[in-house]
Amino acid sequence: MAPTYRKLAKRFRPVDSVVVAKMDGTANEHENITVEGFPSIFLFPAGKGAQPISYDEADRSLKVCLHAAAGVAESALPASTR
Repeated sequence: MAPTYRKLAKRFRPVDSVVVAKMDGTANEHENITVEGFPSIFLFPAGKGAQPISYDEADRSLKVCLHAAAGVAESALPASTR
């Protein structure tokens, strides 16, 4: 998954409302999520009070991840990075 994460982060670099981050779930906790397996992917929509969304799709290709992240972004992904 690491190559996909890096590509996803690169594509969303110009979008301020999207941050692609990696977190070690064995060393860190987040009060609003429950990790049931590794790797786990969560989408945290921008905006006050927004709740995390567990990304449970079996297809974790760059194309599918781009679509999922774009769906929760506050601003659109520039056409040049799609």
